[in-house]
Amino acid sequence: MEKRRIRAMIDIWIARIGTVFGWFWFVLYAMLAVVSIAELPEAKDRLDYAMPVILIGLAAVHFLIIRASKRTRELVRDFQYYAAVLAKDKSISALCGKVKEPQEDVEKKLLLMCRRGYFKGQIDLANDCLKLDSEPCVARCPGCGATTKIYKSGDVCRYCGNPLELGNPAN
Repeated sequence: MEKRRIRAMIDIWIARIGTVFGWFWFVLYAMLAVVSIAELPEAKDRLDYAMPVILIGLAAVHFLIIRASKRTRELVRDFQYYAAVLAKDKSISALCGKVKEPQEDVEKKLLLMCRRGYFKGQIDLANDCLKLDSEPCVARCPGCGATTKIYKSGDVCRYCGNPLELGNPAN
């Protein structure tokens, strides 16, 4: 769970930085666009006419960066709440009841959270739950003694093919 929290915190900081720089450049380009529009009566060539359009376009791009940063911050905030609720009950319908949102909206957010790596797993719509992938465990093979990472009991040793159990920890 620690890696997912670190990923979420990194996304929060990137979003904050994106917001600060987005607002800075947005205001700068908007002011330059206003100045260039004010100077249009004195325009001498085509570049003088194109400059306001270019500056307005750049301001619009930075406004979109601000919006994307805000959505990322909201998604991380939702992830933190969802993780707390899903720790008790993996049911998506129970999560919808807690957050008071339609199930399709919650499912979209969960899919995005899985894609971004906040949750490692998949949404099982048939069983109305979030199936999380477990973290790998290191186990010692009872046959050859090799240590290897496994995700579930029944995985086999990559050296000798013996089945491995989660209860055979590597010492």
